[in-house]
Amino acid sequence: MRRRRISALVLTPAVAAVLLAGFGMAAAWPSVSRTTDADAVVVFGGDHGERLSAALDLIRAGRAPVLVLAERPTGVPPDPSLPEGVRLLRIPPQPSTHDEAREFAALAREQHWRSLLMVTSTYHAARAHLLLRHCFPGPIHASPGRSAIAMVTHARVAVHELFGLVQAYADRSC
Repeated sequence: MRRRRISALVLTPAVAAVLLAGFGMAAAWPSVSRTTDADAVVVFGGDHGERLSAALDLIRAGRAPVLVLAERPTGVPPDPSLPEGVRLLRIPPQPSTHDEAREFAALAREQHWRSLLMVTSTYHAARAHLLLRHCFPGPIHASPGRSAIAMVTHARVAVHELFGLVQAYADRSC
């Protein structure tokens, strides 16, 4: 009987936290679009090629005339092949997603962009979108790149994203 009470005391908050995280992510989840046009495609860092691949698909489909990279993806040449007329811009390397969002928004203001297509990994989309929304007033659509992270890292990534999402909700500054 005592063991059941202890289990219930431990399990109930854990289940509540998971449900709360799920609702929080659903509320922050960006509109996903592969057909919306924008002024630029912005690619968050931490890429191993999947984000850049998704961004290049959008650029080649004519969804935006500008590609902005936060960093060069691992194992990808410094200048990806782009269709004629497409500009490649880079923001300086940043230590966090929050700082990347701030840099993307500053560049958008400087370039007078009104809308963005955001590319990041699926697990990162809600937090990245929320942070970018704090800094950029226009429409932001997401086109997530598929991530190939190992199953053992899923728990670590989920915890990191959950705490990052809670922090982004709590701190609405740009």
